[in-house]
Amino acid sequence: TASSGLSKEEVEKMKQDAKVHEAEDKKKKDVIDIRNQAESLTYTAEKALKDAGDKVDAKVKKEVEEKIEAVKKVKDGDDATAIKKATEELSQTIQKIGQAMYGKQQDGKSASQQTDSKGKVDDKAKTKSDKGPVDAEYEDVKK
Repeated sequence: TASSGLSKEEVEKMKQDAKVHEAEDKKKKDVIDIRNQAESLTYTAEKALKDAGDKVDAKVKKEVEEKIEAVKKVKDGDDATAIKKATEELSQTIQKIGQAMYGKQQDGKSASQQTDSKGKVDDKAKTKSDKGPVDAEYEDVKK
């Protein structure tokens, strides 16, 4: 077998150093992971704002932008707790975008379709575009 050029004492010393720094390395890894999550969430939030456009209320949009800035300020630091807290706050605020968009969809749907108390669509509320082609199965009967 090939020798690494290190004596047994040097190898043992390196093993001891690795054990001593194990907790410190784990902490650094955790901070890096949290930082990556923060960057990913920041990108997602910015994309969601861009995609939502005017569908999101200005108040919600401003709140999300403030949370994005808060994450950007702390993400490059070494305080994992602060990064995690800012990321969680941004995550909760992003949900408001989805709620706003979902609410707008529901408003638009209820305006185009009126339902009775049993949840059935009222035929009178249908538009002309609803009367297009209909797919159906048929069978040729030959005599």
